[in-house]
Amino acid sequence: FIVMENFNLLCNFIVERENIRIRKEANEKFPWTIDEILQTYKFTNISRKHDKFTIALFKEVKTWKTNNISDVLFNTLVHRSHSRLDTLQKWQFISSLEDLNEKIDKDVKDNRTIFTGAFTCSHSIDDYKKSFRELWYNRDKLSRKLLVAESLAEIFKYLSEFYLIGNFMAWQMLCDLKLFKLISNTY
Repeated sequence: FIVMENFNLLCNFIVERENIRIRKEANEKFPWTIDEILQTYKFTNISRKHDKFTIALFKEVKTWKTNNISDVLFNTLVHRSHSRLDTLQKWQFISSLEDLNEKIDKDVKDNRTIFTGAFTCSHSIDDYKKSFRELWYNRDKLSRKLLVAESLAEIFKYLSEFYLIGNFMAWQMLCDLKLFKLISNTY
């Protein structure tokens, strides 16, 4: 009985959260719900395709003037790592590791926040540079692995082996790659 009750609560939350998104997009006035919790606190959208950062990243990916899938993958993964709209808009396409390091150094010098507060990030900028450097030098290998992967689990495992990419971030990146059709939709 408790399991079914919890399942119903979850379903009700999903429906109401989606209704809030629809009301907001229709420019209805706040409050978009009578639920006090949903009025007071922020929750992610039910579908990733409605997430503001994901929408912006997808639009950005479509503007990149390159046929090099390795560079597209690298950029997508770096931008998901920070998941911050203003960083995405400022950095845009990263053409090289030097380009990325210059952008990071300038933001640090300007005391600008690079990463979103959505993820608990206690690593130093040098740690992130090391992580991005590892992605940069392995971007071609990553592209090849994605082409021959037989499952999403295989891609997830490979992504999560990179420095500073744990299970949560690997899943976030995998969702982007799938949503943006950068990997096969057959699995």
